[in-house]
Formats: sequence, C-alpha cells, structure tokens
Amino acid sequence: MPVREPKGDRWRPSPPAEPAPDRVEESRAAGTPAGLRDGLAALLGPGKVLTGVVDLVRYASDASPYRFVPQAVVVPDSVQDVVRLLAYARRERRDLVFRAAGTSLAGQAQGEDILVDVRRHFSGVEVEADGARVRLLPGTVLARANAALARHGRVLGPDPASAAAATVGGVLAGNATGPAAGPERDSYRTVLSLTAVLPSGTVVDTGDPEADTALAADEPEIHQGLLDIKDEIEADPELTAAIRARFALKNTGGYRLDAFLDAETPAQILRGLMIGSQGTLGFVAEAVYATFPARRAVTAGLLFFPGPAAAAAAVPLFGQAGAVAVELLDGRALRACAAVPGTPADWERLPADCAALLVEFRATDETELAAYERAARRVCDDLGLVAPVPSAGNGFTRDPRAVARLWRARGALTATGGPDRPPGTTLVSEDLAVPPARLAEACEELLALQERHGVEATVAGRALSGTLHLQLAVDAADPADVERYAAFADDLCRTVTERLGGSLRAEQGAGRQGAPFVEREWGAKATALMWRIKRLLDPEGVLAPRVLLDQDPRGHLRGLKTAPAAGPGFDACTECGLCEPVCPSRELTTTPRQRIALRREQHRQPAGSPVLAELLAGFGPAAVDTCAGDALCAAACPAGIDTGALMRDLRRTGHPRRAERTAALLARRRRGTERAARAAAATAAVAGTAAEAVRGLTGSAGRVGDRSAGRSGDSGPAGRSGGRSGGRSGGRSGGEGTTTEWSGEPSGGERAVRRSGGEGAGPGGWPRSGCPGGCPRRRAGRRGCPGPGSAGRRRCTFRPAPTGCWGPSPAGAGWSGRWWRWPSGPAHRCGFRRTCRARAAPRPGTGRATTRAARSWPTGWWSTPGRGAAAAGCRSSSTRRPARSGSAATWRRT
Repeated sequence: MPVREPKGDRWRPSPPAEPAPDRVEESRAAGTPAGLRDGLAALLGPGKVLTGVVDLVRYASDASPYRFVPQAVVVPDSVQDVVRLLAYARRERRDLVFRAAGTSLAGQAQGEDILVDVRRHFSGVEVEADGARVRLLPGTVLARANAALARHGRVLGPDPASAAAATVGGVLAGNATGPAAGPERDSYRTVLSLTAVLPSGTVVDTGDPEADTALAADEPEIHQGLLDIKDEIEADPELTAAIRARFALKNTGGYRLDAFLDAETPAQILRGLMIGSQGTLGFVAEAVYATFPARRAVTAGLLFFPGPAAAAAAVPLFGQAGAVAVELLDGRALRACAAVPGTPADWERLPADCAALLVEFRATDETELAAYERAARRVCDDLGLVAPVPSAGNGFTRDPRAVARLWRARGALTATGGPDRPPGTTLVSEDLAVPPARLAEACEELLALQERHGVEATVAGRALSGTLHLQLAVDAADPADVERYAAFADDLCRTVTERLGGSLRAEQGAGRQGAPFVEREWGAKATALMWRIKRLLDPEGVLAPRVLLDQDPRGHLRGLKTAPAAGPGFDACTECGLCEPVCPSRELTTTPRQRIALRREQHRQPAGSPVLAELLAGFGPAAVDTCAGDALCAAACPAGIDTGALMRDLRRTGHPRRAERTAALLARRRRGTERAARAAAATAAVAGTAAEAVRGLTGSAGRVGDRSAGRSGDSGPAGRSGGRSGGRSGGRSGGEGTTTEWSGEPSGGERAVRRSGGEGAGPGGWPRSGCPGGCPRRRAGRRGCPGPGSAGRRRCTFRPAPTGCWGPSPAGAGWSGRWWRWPSGPAHRCGFRRTCRARAAPRPGTGRATTRAARSWPTGWWSTPGRGAAAAGCRSSSTRRPARSGSAATWRRT
C-alpha cells in the first residue's frame, strides 16, 4: 500500500546551489541542549522556555543586518523570574540578552546563548498627575503609551519612526529619539526615574528617596565605584569638555558619561547610565517619563531641491522659522519610498541626484499655525525649488491624511529599501550625526565616500539635528562584498569622527555594529572608563557580551545574515517587524516576520539536512496552519507584503486534491456551511449555560405562571382574546398572561456594556448575545436593522434569553441611540427564525433585561420555525409592525 506523502514535504524548497554560510548547523537540529533545557525548565517552568529549533530560528532575526541563533529562548513573566535568570547565568556562566520588539538596527537584540523575551508579559501604562508623567513597563508599545496620553493632550518625548511597533524598553535602552525629538526630548532627559535589576539581582528604584541608602547597603562597591568615577571625570577638564561636546549632538555610541556630570548621587548616576546602555548593565523593569503637550494643529510639505547639499543648506532657515521636524531624503531614498501605498507613482522616476526636505510645523491653534505657514512661504520664495516630477507641488498641507502619508513614507524607509536592493543582499544602516552647521559639507563628503568605494547608498535623516542615515546593500555570502563594506565602514568612521567632528552612532545605538568603533570615536581614556563601568556593574559579564563595547576590530562583520531567494513575496521583506503588533497569532505561534524568517532558513539548508526536516515538520502548525490570512500585516507593512496570502498559497500546496475539492464545494454552499458551523460552535455555549437556564426557568414563580397562563390562553377563544388584550395592557393574570408591548431604555449598567464594548460585548459593541447569526446589518446604528437578526433576510438566528433582549431601535423608527425591548420568554425557542410574535412575557415587574442576562445568553442557536414554542403562542409566519407611542417606538403584536 503506498504511503501518503508527509504534509511538510509539500513545502520543501529546492536545495540551494551552495548552503548559506549563516545556516543553522546540523548539530542544532534537536534544539536547545538537554542540560540547558532542563535547567531552565526547572528554574522557570517548562511553559516559559522555548527550546525547539523552530522557536530558536524565529527569534534569530530582527530588523538589523545580523543573525545569531540563540541556544534557548525564555519568556519570563515577572521581575522575580528575571532575578532568577540572572542568578542562573552567574552560576552556570551563561550569557543573557534582553529583547522586546526586535526593531533595533544595530544587532543589540541578538543573543548567542539565552535570549530573554520581555515583550510578552511586561506591558502596562499608568498615567499620573493628569498626564504630566506616565509610568511604563518595558514591553509597552510606544504607540499604546501615546494613545493613553492622548486623552490628556500629552505625548512622550521620543517619537521614533517605528513607534507603532517599538517598545519602551528598546527606546530607553537605545535612547532613541525621532524626527521631532532632539536631544532635549530623548529618554535621558525625560525619564524621571526607573527601576533597574542589576546583574547581581539587586533591584534599585531610583525614584525612591532612600535609593542611595539602599544601594550603599546592598551594593557598597557599586555605590563607591560610581562616586570614584565621578570624581575622576570632574577632575579632568579636558575629558569633561570632550564629554560635553560629544553629547551636544545625538550620540548613542558608548555609555552616558555625562551622567557623572549631571547627577549628584550614585542612584541618579545609575539612572543616567541605564539609559542608552542597550541591556549591558541591567534590566529596566519600569520607567517614569515626563510628557509634553500635544500640539494638534499641523502643517507639512515636501520641498524638492537640485541636490542634497542645496537641501541641507536650507535646513537652518526652516529651523529659524519654527519647524519642529525637517527630514532630508535624497533621490534614491525617495524612489525607495515609492513602494509605500499612497505615495505618488512618479517618485520612481526621480533622479538619484535630487533631494527633498519634509518640513513640519506644529502649533496649539490655527492662528499660530497660519503664522508658521507664512514664515515657511517666505523661506521657500528664496530657495529655488525644483519640480523633477509632476507630483512635486512644493507646497504645504494641513490635510491630516496627506501629512500622515508623507510621514508613513519617510518612516517606512528602512523597509521600503527591500524591493530595490539586489537579490540575496541585506540592508545595513549607518547612523551618524554632525554639527548642524556642517550638514551640507557632510552630504558632499558622503557622496564622495560612496564614489570611492563603489557603493550606492540612500541618504536620509533628521536634518534639523544634524543626523543622517545611510542604507547600503551587503551580500553576506560574498566575501568580496563583505570586505568592501568593511573598507567603507572604516572610511566612514574616519570621515565622521576626524574630519566632521561628529558621532558615528546618533540614534540607533552602537549595538554590535558600532561597538568596534567606540574607542576610535571617544579615545582611549573615555573608552577605558566605559569598560570600567561595565566591569563595576557586571563583573562576570553575563549581559549582552560584544554589544556596545567590543575589542574585536572586525566584530561588526560577525553574524551578517544572508537573504536567500525564497519567493517574490518573501524576498522584499527586511524583517523590520512593523507587522508584528497587528498579527492575530503573535501570542499564539508566530508573527509574519517570523514566518518569513523560518521560510528563509529552509532555503539556506542543503538537501537531506536534519535541520530542514525539523523546520518542515514544525512549519505547518507554527506558521502556515495558524495564520489568520486577514492581510492586516500587508496594511502595516511599508512594502505591502501580504504574508497571509503567502501562507494561504503554502496552505493550498499542503492540501491533497480531495481536500481542495471538498473545500471548494463547501465554499459554494457557504450559507449552509456557515449555519452548520455556528450551530456546532453554539452547542458548547448552550450546554455551558444549560444549568443556569434551568435555574432561570424554575426559580421564578412569575415566569412559570406566565408560561402556564400563555398555554391556557391558547386553549380557547377566551384565552386567546385575553392574551391579546393582556398583551396590549401589560396584564399578567388568567388569560392575560402575556405581554407583547415594550418600550423604554436599559439601566445604566446595561448602557455601559453597550457603549464601552467591554465585558460581555461582541463585534461593534453589541452584547455577545446580540445578533450572532451573521446578519450584515447586525451592527447597532445600521439603518434597517430591527435588532437581533435581520428582517430583510426574513429570518433571525438569534435565540432570545428567557428574560428578553435589549436591541437597537426597530426598523422604521430610526436609530437614536435608544434601546428597545424584544419579545421573549422561558418557553420561546423559535429564535425569530422568521418574524415572530410570541406572547412571552418579560421579567415580571421589570420590563427589561438584566446586565447579567445580557452577558450570559447563549449565542448562535436556532431551530425550525415554531419548534418548542407552540405552547407560548408562537406563530412564525406572523409579522412584526413598528408603531409609535408619543416619541418612543414600540413593538406591537398584530
């Protein structure tokens, strides 16, 4: 009998001509070594340790050009777990690297031993002092923090381009800034206090008034050592002047030596040192930020110039006019941005030697903004702007959508460079800062540098603060190309530090990329102090070795990742991570970036590799089968990569032909399939609430009386007549045992459930019990929706609760935000399959449903018309007719 082909083999890629140099070695096929796996599982619990090769590979990539496969990945959920990990690392002589969003560009989130994911369980925002300050956990996404501050009219100081994905921990560890955030708004100057876990396990809260006393008692060597370094720096005027000059510009290369000049106590010195330390001195468990007023009135414009030097010369003029952000982009950068949706298509035809400035003004009101616009126009009149393409209007706009499109294109530059780079290469980002007055000179030097080394790099940056970013493509599989990059980086360091008097790492952190150049920028004396700080706080070197400080002059060439051809959709990805916050499966299995990373690793492996076999076996459940395929990643990706579509394509190739035919048949009969699926899903809900329903049916004598009266009312003409009259008058005795006329509004608690979409709320803010039948008009507020179900479909799959249903206003009454009582009762089980006029009473004496009932109704249940409800007088062929009673619409049985 033939053996069925394993599902994973359908995804097996063609073997590469030569295995990639950065592929996972065959000895790693089993994942984490047994001793390390067992030790970490005993320390934290097996649920917090990821050991399979699939897990190790998906965490091996980030937005940087580096790739290191960790030995193990741990996901702690408390500070106590971090303390235990540090103790384990000291005892077992292991290394730890903390990682949050993985959006850093210099390799500081890459670990070769134990990688610690602090994004998943360390997220939280607490706004204090009416928004003047905010307390944040390190895994909090920056955009979420700003959203919490928006209601107070405040924002954080740092605003990196990756704010939609970057976390507070990474922003603080790298001292990231952004287009409108100069040195005065970075984390170093806006973090009021922080809580740090030192490598020894000591927890220090720098905001505690007794912090210095506690530090002196718990860590006397650190306390005294920091004071000794402070005295040494202050006693050296030349070193003091050099430190002040370096940090007058944006500078993230090395430790914040100015903390010894700005702070008076060891605890405050420690606060300054932790910022920008990139996880090498400790773990920041919490930070308190000062905030800034949000200026809502905005105008922005994209202005075109003949070249980068001419654009750079105009930057100071806009700064004097009051611009808060001035971004410089050369022609290659603009062409790369053309891949962003909403960007003019003719940007692809821009000449490489042109340039543009993206200028933005912000104000508190329209009058102030108009004054800024007049000043900007006066500056533009004397600049000699050009229009290299028809879309170059060289004007300003207040349209929020147009402004957002401009900044989206600029912020996506790191990712949009992907489609234009040569196949098989990865993007390397250089990040430098020069005195703003020398920006034009720096642009000319960079152009000459590219010509000398035969490199084509995009140039962009925060021109107002003298910051420039270069992006170039490097083929890590080609030794000659790696050497060309090495020569370029060496020449760049010499040009920036010696000729221009700038800093080699401005915003993105030294990481692994800038670590070998720290001594060349700072000199031997200052670098020796940095090593002294590292050994003082981390004497055993357990945190992030070779990050920020590295004595290997070629350390920046280690671990450069390849980009094997894995398919048209996969090849454009730069692994920036902007897609991860919107992925529904990010906490379940993998993210879009990780799915692409796994696929690329499959293409790195040779035929017959045991690593490839393990990856293929786990690729289905980890990537293909659990992808929602909803294209949210495509909306968030600057390059528009739809990883969901790629996974759907792989999913189709993994299905047998019989399964494809069955799926096509079900799709053609989707209505019946949907109903069957909803019925099956609702069975569990109905079963789960069966006991409660029984208690509700038997626990109220009033309900039983209503039910009995309804039956007796149906037994003869008198009963039916009494039922009708009783329905209109609200009577509840004898034959008048049913009520079919209701109006009014729910209680405050019920309104809160509807407004907030909170507990018990479903799509569009409905109670979870409301209209689960798939009606396209089910959302509250849609005209023509009569409440649960849809009269337009002449059927409703909603099963009302024993105590009734609160739904939106009925058809014909319009939507006024009011809620309306719908007929239901303990014996009413037809589910309004068609329009129903069941004579079931509401809860005795209330006329409305309770909040508890609104949260506990079973959903998605239906039956054939009239089934189980005949005794309640249900006539499924009858109709409902809206009527008006004063200003309130009511339902009347006809």
